[in-house]
Amino acid sequence: MGEHLLTADYDRLPEDSRQRLGDALGQFYIELHGLDKEQMADAGAAPIGAWQSPATLRGKAVPALPAELRGVAEAIIAEFERLAPDPHGQTYGFFDGHGWNMAFDPVRGRLNGIYDFADSGFGPVHQEFIYSNFISPDLTERIAAAYEKASGRTLDRRRIAILTSIHRLSELAELPDDSRHTLAMTHHTVIWLETMSGLGYASS
Repeated sequence: MGEHLLTADYDRLPEDSRQRLGDALGQFYIELHGLDKEQMADAGAAPIGAWQSPATLRGKAVPALPAELRGVAEAIIAEFERLAPDPHGQTYGFFDGHGWNMAFDPVRGRLNGIYDFADSGFGPVHQEFIYSNFISPDLTERIAAAYEKASGRTLDRRRIAILTSIHRLSELAELPDDSRHTLAMTHHTVIWLETMSGLGYASS
């Protein structure tokens, strides 16, 4: 049993609880990525869904953004197009590790479980680490550090940030023009792009 882990909940956690959570999720991904790919494929695992194309992002998502953030989005899309294939290749993974899929005990500061594996499948290793950014970039850094320490792999933080942005833009582009979710999705995308602007992306 537990509750969703949202940004406000994470921000209230003390340092030791944050670190324990990051370590637990890092270990979860280590174990998941260590599963035999052939066995997972035989069990029904398939490639994860593709995002919207850069052309679609430019045509639908970018115009929906405030004018001052369109340059940020364009710069990120351009950098995404230049990304080489994931240096760690493909893995079976969860690919949905945001707070709505977590059972978190806020009193004990402990993760009791993770659920909803409907989006799990085969995908790029770095993409696994984008979803915790929806909770907090601080949590993502802790997860990545724990994963690196246990796996010996090095994770590219800039790649993770770019992929997070493309995911946000893709979700925005997927919405129909009259969707009741457009306002909320635009808000989430704006918040993340403001973070990216602070990392040095052009704002105009």
